[in-house]
Amino acid sequence: QGGGAAAGGGAAAEASPTEGGEEAEWPPVAGVVAAGPEAATFVGRVCSDSEGGKLNPQSVWLEGSRSSSGACRARLDLSECAEYALFPGQVVAVRGVNLLGHTIRASRVLCGSPPPNAVPPSEREISPEPFNVITATGPFTCSDDLSFAPLDALLEQATSRRALALVLVGPFVEADHPALAAAEVGYEDLFEQRVMLKVEAFLAAAAEAYPHAPPHVVLVPSPRDVLASPVYPQPPLPRRRSPEQIAPLLHLAPNPAAIDVGGVRIAVGSLDALLMIGSAELASAPQPGAPRPDRLLRLASHVLQQRSFLPLLPPPADLPVDMAHNFVAGAIDTRPDILLLPSQLAPFAKVLPDAAGGALCVNAGRLTRNAAGGNYATLSVHPRAQVDGARTSDIAPRVAVEIAKI
Repeated sequence: QGGGAAAGGGAAAEASPTEGGEEAEWPPVAGVVAAGPEAATFVGRVCSDSEGGKLNPQSVWLEGSRSSSGACRARLDLSECAEYALFPGQVVAVRGVNLLGHTIRASRVLCGSPPPNAVPPSEREISPEPFNVITATGPFTCSDDLSFAPLDALLEQATSRRALALVLVGPFVEADHPALAAAEVGYEDLFEQRVMLKVEAFLAAAAEAYPHAPPHVVLVPSPRDVLASPVYPQPPLPRRRSPEQIAPLLHLAPNPAAIDVGGVRIAVGSLDALLMIGSAELASAPQPGAPRPDRLLRLASHVLQQRSFLPLLPPPADLPVDMAHNFVAGAIDTRPDILLLPSQLAPFAKVLPDAAGGALCVNAGRLTRNAAGGNYATLSVHPRAQVDGARTSDIAPRVAVEIAKI
């Protein structure tokens, strides 16, 4: 944990002067238990005073890295901090004073910095033609049957809209589906017959109709998938090899995954990170007269600022996590143009602030809700020359998002 804090902390400390606007605003970095009357910048990982305990203003601690602080902790006094949004596991930079070495009187908190933009959009080859990306998150069948009729309807929409890519996020065969115990076929056969054969038929028809620009389908597993590894981060779903003409168009991705569609970088994970972070977050009350902050935007910003689809530490008790693997496979190393964060929270499409990476974040909701249909999203990416008559290298202003009911 200390090593992880050091790695993330370096990024946060490095970003703090520019985030503050003036370098003089951020004093030199010190270990979290370094005592002194002068203001300093303390970098570490937020934690609670009790293992797994929910944060409150009196229970917030900052754990330093092993290299700078010997993994020691100091309590955070937030009484003089006007604005903060904290959760366990979050790597932050704190400006404040630690007079006696055990309590940091904070005046400002910087909640991380987004990953670097490896190749700016202006330097990438992005499709000169408009294209559609459709994304949906399971369950893909209603709770009262295993017909997967909502998946059929979704594939019909992908056909009618000529989607260049279809990003399907699990669960596909949900482990706790009420009808699964009475199914007449095994789990593997159910996945092959009700999911994969439908997807392959869609790809075969589309490849025949549009041989020069056939669509691609990406499948991302979920910890709730009966056939997937239950431990996060997850490898791709197992299955037999697809027919030769379809295999290049069907992609079984890990969870989380980074994909490229027409030169647009998309990061996607199936965990409900928004709900998990929101359940653990401690946020300051709005200042008198100030507009009410956008909570969904703030929760989505945490993911990119922490450069991880699962920045919580400890993770939820009901989610098996390989923490060492999560620091590698669960990390967001480069800044995406579009961030797909499926959640039970209200569906939305929002552009994150520049301090959080400026990506377009989309929560399309779930394709089914119990015995009824749910939502999916269509992302229409337009060429640079078609935005208000001017060319722009930013992706977000060129994407129109429609969240519709199935």
